[in-house]
Amino acid sequence: MKEYSLGIDNFGKDVREGTNILFTAPPLSGKNAFSRNFFYQGLKDNEGCVYVTTTEETNSILKWFKENKEVDLDEFEGHFGIVDCVTKSQELSEIKGKSIKYASNPGDLTDIGVKISSFLKDFYKSDDLDGIRLIIDTISVILMYSNVKTVFRFLHTFSGRIRSTDAVALYILEEGDHDRKTIQTLKQLVDLSLEAEESEGNRMIKFSGQINSDWLKYAVNNNNMKIIS
Repeated sequence: MKEYSLGIDNFGKDVREGTNILFTAPPLSGKNAFSRNFFYQGLKDNEGCVYVTTTEETNSILKWFKENKEVDLDEFEGHFGIVDCVTKSQELSEIKGKSIKYASNPGDLTDIGVKISSFLKDFYKSDDLDGIRLIIDTISVILMYSNVKTVFRFLHTFSGRIRSTDAVALYILEEGDHDRKTIQTLKQLVDLSLEAEESEGNRMIKFSGQINSDWLKYAVNNNNMKIIS
């Protein structure tokens, strides 16, 4: 059975194939670093990785990897896809490349879904990859355009596909932007929930579901997440 590394330093636990993960965390909690390290871990593990961005344009993401990982994502051509939901809506300059697809805006779930599916289909058909990852960063922006029932149906389609293709998916949710009912509704789709908070000046994270833990102290150093207790 395939296992997927979360890319968290000093944690040592992987997740099973077919796992859907929801990470709920407040601003400045390191969830941005976690989602991108999760993506980069997949590239290092010879997996096909789809990164859906609803907050930053592609150029910003490529720059992040050059500055924080000293890597040009072009080195992984054919192993990743970016679905950019920002560039067109903000009328920014597009970067051409077969690894980049542009959705019209974060609220066009049909367009986003078609582009995600295109990448997933290509990766699933490839004999050269050892797994598939999907990252949606963030669902919170999508929820600004659509109601929770619509977003639930959208994610339900992909969570089922993740299970049936032995892939893994990570969905990022901004804590404080949604009521408890919305969060609980989305949790029905996943096998593992991560929650982050700040307590007495410490960053804490908790795992529930496929992996269970007490609150663990963590740090984000050089844009890497590390468990420190």
